[in-house]
Amino acid sequence: MSDRMTDIVEITMNRRSLPAGVASNHLGLLAALITLAIPHVQAATSKPEPAVVSDPNFPLIQLPAKFDSHRTTKRVNLSPGESYGLLDVTGPGCVRHIWITATAPERLDLEVACDGVEAPQVKMRMNEFFGVLLGQEPYRIESAPIKLLPKSGFNSYFPIPFESSCRIVLRNSSQQKVSVWSMADWQQYGAEAKITPYRLNAVCTKVEQAGPFDSVLLGSI
Repeated sequence: MSDRMTDIVEITMNRRSLPAGVASNHLGLLAALITLAIPHVQAATSKPEPAVVSDPNFPLIQLPAKFDSHRTTKRVNLSPGESYGLLDVTGPGCVRHIWITATAPERLDLEVACDGVEAPQVKMRMNEFFGVLLGQEPYRIESAPIKLLPKSGFNSYFPIPFESSCRIVLRNSSQQKVSVWSMADWQQYGAEAKITPYRLNAVCTKVEQAGPFDSVLLGSI
């Protein structure tokens, strides 16, 4: 048995429910972190603009090329047990960037629910979603989807596509007040736009530290 506590966060893009008999494809985003998308540049006069473009960090996620850009900013003081909607919008669309800073980020829970699902696709401690594990203080992280600057904010660039709605909630799970500043950048597509079937999913698995073994006489086994 291990004598250390282990936290494992798995963030994936899963297909939505498919018709009977059709297997669900599973895309591991963490494996895609090492994949670089090289945009295909063409002269504007040679071919019409593409209908969809690949996400620069996760090429298998293709999104409509035409969109309206939106930004939502908020500043709140959360009482113990209180929550607020960092983002609550209707689609089709895709969240492109989330920025959060808080006086005590370790006290916040994060939930992401797209397209009216009963159970959120993401429901975990905010620190864990941003890669701060094992109860550590926030530390610097530089990666394609996550950029964490401990003194100035938590940044997520994971694409969060949605067809009908997207709701992102922060909840104060402590007994003390927490001040939060947040910003979300998202794209809104036309009603006729076809959205990728993949949805962001994340889960944190914890393996607690093993307890000490009692002494056992080998002769009694």
